[in-house]
Amino acid sequence: MSHLVLKLLGPFQATLDGQAANGLNSDLLRALLAYLAVESKREHPRVQLAALLWPERSDQEAHNSLRFALSKLRSALGDRRAESPFLLVTRTHVQFNQACDHWLDVNEFERSSIGQSPIFIASGPPGGVNNNKAEIERVIAAVELYRGPFLEGLSIADSPAFEEWMLLKGEEIQRSQLALLDHLTVFQMRAGETGQAARWARKQLELEPYREPAHRQLMLALALGGERSAALAHYETCRRLLANQLGCEPEDETQALYVQIRDGSLTPIQPGLLTLAESHKAVPAMAESGRAGAAPVAAFVSRQGELAKLNGLLEGALAGRGGVALIAGEAGTGKTALLDAFSRQAGLAYPDLIALRGRCSAHGGAGDPYLPFREILQTLAGDVESKRAGGTLSPEQARRVWEALPAVGAALAEHGPDLIDRFVPGEALLQRLESFSAPGTAARWPKRLRELSARSAGRAATSQPDLFAQLTQVLHTLSLRFPLLLAIDDLQWADGGTLALLFHLGRRLAGSRILLTCAFRPVEPAGPGEPAPKLGMETVVRELRRDWGDVLVDLERADGRAFVEALIDSEPNNLGAEFRHKLYDHTGGNPLFTVELLHSFESQGMLAKDAVGRWVEAPGLDWNYCPPQVEAVIAGHLAGLPDEDLELLQAASVQGEQFVAEVTAHILGRGEEAVLKRLSGPLRRQHRLVEAVSLERLAVSGQRLSSYRFRHALLQRGAYNSLDTVRKAQLHEATGVTLAAIYAAEGERPQSLAPALAWHYEAAGLALPAARALHEAGVQAARLSAFREALQLFDHGLALLSDAPVSTERVEIERLLGAARLGPQRNLGGVGSDELEDAFRRASEAGVGDAPGRPGLQMLLSKGELLTAKGHFQEALAAAERLLQLATQSGDEAFIALAHWRFGHILNSMGNSLEAEKHFNWILSWITPQRRTELRAMVGLNLTANTLIISAIDQWFLGYPEQALRRSTQALTGALEEGDRYAQAFASAVGCIVLFLLRRDTAALQERSELCYQVCQQYGFAMWQPFAEVFLGCLAAMRGEEIAGIEKIQRAIAGWQARGMAIGTDSLVVVLADSCLAAARRMGDDAPSSGLLELGLAAIQSVLGPDVPCGQSYQPELYRLQGELLLERDGLAAAGEAQECFRQSLQLAQEVGAFGWQLRTAMSLVRLKIRQGEDYAEEQAEARTFLKEVFGRFTEGFEFPDMQEAAALIGKIEVA
Repeated sequence: MSHLVLKLLGPFQATLDGQAANGLNSDLLRALLAYLAVESKREHPRVQLAALLWPERSDQEAHNSLRFALSKLRSALGDRRAESPFLLVTRTHVQFNQACDHWLDVNEFERSSIGQSPIFIASGPPGGVNNNKAEIERVIAAVELYRGPFLEGLSIADSPAFEEWMLLKGEEIQRSQLALLDHLTVFQMRAGETGQAARWARKQLELEPYREPAHRQLMLALALGGERSAALAHYETCRRLLANQLGCEPEDETQALYVQIRDGSLTPIQPGLLTLAESHKAVPAMAESGRAGAAPVAAFVSRQGELAKLNGLLEGALAGRGGVALIAGEAGTGKTALLDAFSRQAGLAYPDLIALRGRCSAHGGAGDPYLPFREILQTLAGDVESKRAGGTLSPEQARRVWEALPAVGAALAEHGPDLIDRFVPGEALLQRLESFSAPGTAARWPKRLRELSARSAGRAATSQPDLFAQLTQVLHTLSLRFPLLLAIDDLQWADGGTLALLFHLGRRLAGSRILLTCAFRPVEPAGPGEPAPKLGMETVVRELRRDWGDVLVDLERADGRAFVEALIDSEPNNLGAEFRHKLYDHTGGNPLFTVELLHSFESQGMLAKDAVGRWVEAPGLDWNYCPPQVEAVIAGHLAGLPDEDLELLQAASVQGEQFVAEVTAHILGRGEEAVLKRLSGPLRRQHRLVEAVSLERLAVSGQRLSSYRFRHALLQRGAYNSLDTVRKAQLHEATGVTLAAIYAAEGERPQSLAPALAWHYEAAGLALPAARALHEAGVQAARLSAFREALQLFDHGLALLSDAPVSTERVEIERLLGAARLGPQRNLGGVGSDELEDAFRRASEAGVGDAPGRPGLQMLLSKGELLTAKGHFQEALAAAERLLQLATQSGDEAFIALAHWRFGHILNSMGNSLEAEKHFNWILSWITPQRRTELRAMVGLNLTANTLIISAIDQWFLGYPEQALRRSTQALTGALEEGDRYAQAFASAVGCIVLFLLRRDTAALQERSELCYQVCQQYGFAMWQPFAEVFLGCLAAMRGEEIAGIEKIQRAIAGWQARGMAIGTDSLVVVLADSCLAAARRMGDDAPSSGLLELGLAAIQSVLGPDVPCGQSYQPELYRLQGELLLERDGLAAAGEAQECFRQSLQLAQEVGAFGWQLRTAMSLVRLKIRQGEDYAEEQAEARTFLKEVFGRFTEGFEFPDMQEAAALIGKIEVA
């Protein structure tokens, strides 16, 4: 058996038994072999391979080309005569045989990549790397396999998909090579092999010349190796390179290292700081502050067991199993500190891991839905500048995020279109992508993203399940490229939308490389000045534990005594066993209480340093007078502050745990620089009460926003609770006014502003501004498909207004809130639901119908929808007339079009298809893509799809079956192309009726029913699910499952009516009666058949008559089916009664010009006369003549079953 060697790390090389494989003489053959060899873990369908390599050819041509290429490839490899072939080829699939005798450099390289080799798994503090010489030699051998870029020089010009695969695979391999080189450099530096360290640093720079950490590593290796002049010269080389190519100076770390080498003050290295691999692409300018001013990382002690458990969960996730980790503990137990330490260690251990965090807000509530997930996704989309400036995102993590940006853009464009401008600002993402320096990757998706961003304002509210599914798919896709460590802090404050999204994502992490970590306090009564925790959290946590098993890290069970010991010993000390014992007894080992009490002892002189710098207990320490709780310690800290600092923190605490320094300065009337100096100076460094978070500037005004955070929530609570009621209200009002003023010049307000303003104004006792802000917050929540949260906000706004004095402004806001409630309530309950009816009643009582402009028009539109659903058609027509009149007077074309839609829908239900079509044709001539987009944004309605699908029904009624099928198909196709899930549900539901009426394609009806059912199930559109179930039951009955199928139809109709829907019931009863008739005929004289006939007759009777609320459009067919059922039950004894049914059917159909119904009834009449025999020959001839007249009215659709049967009955088998 031949031995195949494939080298793909560099130019393609292939040998068989040491000889060049000369038969591989084309790039296509090499590309095919390389692809199969690298992707050898799975079978590849022939059709996919053909489409990959020959995308421009027809399916048949591409298939033939693949067959020819495989034949040549197998000949070149000598596969046809081999016992163990290199390729496993079947008629449908192709796979590279992993068991064959071969060697592939990519496989050897990947086996030694970071995370696989044991030398790169941390085993303790810096310097504790496993020094295994054989392993190091193996990794060096892997590094030397890299001869150049993956498949260098190979190109398939006609296959963009293959080129993209090759590019992405090449980038992945290059990142691994850089990571290996970086770690080898560090290892050799630690081992004192500075010459080897310099060699590996230079290798890094050969791949990425702008890689500053590698420049620093080379400088350090040269300096430590005695080549100080060479090190200084290399700094100058690096500086010139960055200035000439990137227009920037070296990073602070690089300049600091240069100064140390120049001045001869270079200290022994701390190896742990050198394990960060950074790319050539400089992260964008990071505002004014940098690492030089960052506070040192706080000591983290005595959590080895907890970290080990988290690391075990992370390893499982990185192995492709996904995972969840839960960290629980009361205030002060160190949840956030544990998250910080875990993220730092994970980032060091896994060079490609991206660690991101979002926080739930205690005061944002339902008004800021999905906040932590939006923060995570926005950071992942490159929003790193402000976070790095504040020190909350390390330079290394910022580099990794920036490097991942092209992949993030691609994933959002392909899998998360509705996340653009909902979770991620589209314009900011575009600007970052366009400035990216890797055009081969980054330039692929901006056009698509620009289109999505441009139309985002006009998109209808995407369903919540759809947003969840898109976010999940985006994260899954990205985790294939790089592992993700996602953390949510303060989960106890999560809104309902966040909890629902967490539950959705947490159950769908299997198969990903994602660890989702949540930290929370168990639910407890709210303290003063804070809202009640969200009770739904406990349910979500319980379900996640049930799904994932032992994933809880409970800090309440941590060893408090060990923590006290470790904390004391984290610094040199001479504190004895008695001091340690008393400290533990006093604090119970609570980390925050322990830390703050020691800090209090230090500030009060009860702890001091001796002559050699060790902490010792000072005389006079009396444990009896120590504060009994951490809150008392914090109160002592605050009381000891200068008055100006206490006032500063009190004013800041009004904004919450996180605050903007410039806002605080403004409401206190102080200079911004003075406030920043106090916060970043003594309050951060000396008193350790606050920490910097981020720094950004507003685009229009240039206003700087410096965000800080209280170091712990208890500190914020203590400062806030030290204010009296009057001062709290004053500060809340000033904060709200200041925030509104700051963003007034920007034109576009951040999503979190409205809920913040609502909170501040409500706390200040300002009901009207608070209610207006709640309206804005609710509209934002509805746009994010958080409909329940939106309703809560609107209802809260109305509750605030109930006690406000009557005024013009109050009435205006009440009307805004009342009108705004209608949309979310309709989406949650359906257009005929009792809840929507109640919402409409409340809005009416608030006078929304009398409001000028669009709120009043929206009210009329909703009124018409509700009246139509209930079957009050005359009142609905009056509402549509009023809507058209007012919209015309105001010149609002959008609502003029909506008025035509209401007319068309109502008239269709009343059986007046000719008049309905006039309105539908007006809409179709007026609508444009832009207008359709605007309407979807305004009322959540896809006017094009809705018009086309109801018009399709009219077209069938009027005798145009081909036009009916065409419009039905257009409606669903458009909804599918636009990704409008609700329109897909509506168009597929009504489209099932069209296909049922056409009676031609049961396979298409099956497909359409299943689509409707799946969309309704997946996205929560319970309103349209009964339609899908009716037709699935009908199809089951057709397959011989008569009883089960008809029972399914009955249950579905009951479900439709239970939602308050009268309209549409007649169409569903037609399906039920038709199914009963067909089933009885198939069953013959069996006993169940008579029961089915009675069932059909009873169902018809319930919806028959001129005044039934379901409408008149199906009355002709109901009368016809009644006659057919009577004949099937009683035979010719019911001929007279059946003929009367047919007469009534024809009369109704003729009155409205419904030729579709006329044709069917005329056929039923002919069949009856044929059955009655020769005694009725004259009447039979008359019936045939009438059928022929009706048939002659048709101009299309002669291939459909009804037309074929009619042609046979009149003796005209061959249709012209």
